[in-house]
Amino acid sequence: MAYFQDYFTKLLRSPTPTPAKVAHDYAVEFTSSWLSIKNTLMYPDERQLARGIKFTDVPVHLQSMVDALVWESNRTDEG
Repeated sequence: MAYFQDYFTKLLRSPTPTPAKVAHDYAVEFTSSWLSIKNTLMYPDERQLARGIKFTDVPVHLQSMVDALVWESNRTDEG
């Protein structure tokens, strides 16, 4: 009898809310990366000119833009 009571208690219990997933905004990340790259290329400082582009944050921002584009091309239509 206790088995059935436990079963129905669990069955009738209200479901626990699942935590909401934080949506990652790839469009904002893409735009931010592009603005940073553009700013670096338009207004380089002496260190950037002397050491080269690979010693700046441009490669990291380019990878971020690629990741955003890949995510966009792989996502399924929602709605």
